[in-house]
Amino acid sequence: MSALGRRVNWPLIFGGIIVLAVTSIALFGKQLAPRDPTAGVFILQDANGTWVKPPFPAIGSAPMPRGAICSANCCGR
Repeated sequence: MSALGRRVNWPLIFGGIIVLAVTSIALFGKQLAPRDPTAGVFILQDANGTWVKPPFPAIGSAPMPRGAICSANCCGR
């Protein structure tokens, strides 16, 4: 049998590509996504066009007309 007559092991090729892709993302992930994904941006624009930063009023602010929800865990009660 010659080299051209061999069958190609497609699962091995696709698996190698997947392993290479996952390894590349693990090694170069910091360059692909330089910002911290857990850092929140908590700035809202109200109906008047002004920018509002937290803490928001508890009831009836422009960005949150129904009020902010405060549970026992977030308010420290």
